[in-house]
Amino acid sequence: MGSLTIFRFRGIPVRLHFTLLFLFGWLALNAFNEGRAAQREAILFGGVLGSVLLHEFGHALTARRYGIRIAAITMYPIGGVAQMVDRPTPLQELWITVMGPAVNVVLAPICWLLGWRDLAFINVGLLIFNLIPAFPMDGGRILRAVLAMNGSEVRATRIAAMVGRVVAVLMAAYGVYAQEWFLLLVAYMVFNGAAAERSSTEARHYSAGFTARDAMIREFRTLAHGSTLADAARLLIETTQTDFPVVLGDQVLGLLGRDALIAAMAGEEGGHTYVSAVMNRTPVVIPATLPLEDALALLQTAGPCALVMDGEQLAGLLTPENVAEFFALRSAQSR
Repeated sequence: MGSLTIFRFRGIPVRLHFTLLFLFGWLALNAFNEGRAAQREAILFGGVLGSVLLHEFGHALTARRYGIRIAAITMYPIGGVAQMVDRPTPLQELWITVMGPAVNVVLAPICWLLGWRDLAFINVGLLIFNLIPAFPMDGGRILRAVLAMNGSEVRATRIAAMVGRVVAVLMAAYGVYAQEWFLLLVAYMVFNGAAAERSSTEARHYSAGFTARDAMIREFRTLAHGSTLADAARLLIETTQTDFPVVLGDQVLGLLGRDALIAAMAGEEGGHTYVSAVMNRTPVVIPATLPLEDALALLQTAGPCALVMDGEQLAGLLTPENVAEFFALRSAQSR
C-alpha cells in the first residue's frame, strides 16, 4: 500500500513508498537552512538510495539462491524491505540477512577509494544501524534466526519484536530530547515494523494445518433480497452481527455492512430502501477448504467481513475479530 513500482530487476519489482517524500523534504529543508548546494544533496540522496537498494538485492538474490521467491523490494525512509513469498529456515534466514550488511561492507571502502567520502561514511552508518538487534532491522532478524535455531520461531520472533519496540521507544525519546524530529518517524516505523512482524509470524504459525472453515462464523443471520434497511437495522440491534449476506433462496447476491447500512439510513428513503440497492455486490469470497493462511491474505482485502463458500453454498463468515479469537484460543492451547 502507498508504493509505486519504478522498475524490475530479474523479475523483482522495485517500489518506492510515499513516505520517502518526507525524507526528501527533510533533507531538502536541512540543505536550504544550512546553505548547502541542492545538486550535491540530490546526488548524495541518490547515492544513499542506491546503497540501500543494493543492500536489499543482497538479501533478495541470496534468497533466490535458496529457491525463495521475492514478491518485491520496497524502499522506505528507514531502509528497504525485500518481501519474501516463501518462508526460509532459520539457517537460511541467517545467511539471507547477513548478505545485506555484507554489501555495505563492500561498498564503504569502494566509495572511499573513489573519493565519495560522505557516501562511504553513510554506508558505515547503514551497516551499524541495520545490525541493531531489533526488528525490523537486520540485527533483529539475525537475533530471531539464532534464537529460532534453538527454539520455536514464534518465541524467537516475540523476543526480537520486544527488543525492537524498546529500541523504538528509546529512539523516540532521544528524538524529542535532541529535537531530531525525523527520528520520530523512524521510531514509529520501527515500532510498527516489530509489531507487524510478530503478528504475521503468529498468524502463520497458528493458521498452519487449518482451513477457512475452521475459523469461520457458522451461526449467522441473512437478509432476503426483498428486505429493507429497516429490517437490516433491526437485525443489527438484535444481534452481535455487523455484516449480513443478502440472499435469494440459496443464492448469495451480496453483503450489507454496518457502515453502508448506517450511511444509507440517512438518505431520503431511509429505512424503506431495499437492501439490494445498498449492498456490496462483489464481496470477497473465500473457499471453505482454502488454507487459513491464504484466507487471511484475502481477508485483508475484504475489510470487515468475507463470505466463506462451500461450492455454491454459503458456509459461513470470516472476520478479523473471529480470526483473532481463533488465534487466541490456539495460543492458549499451545502453552
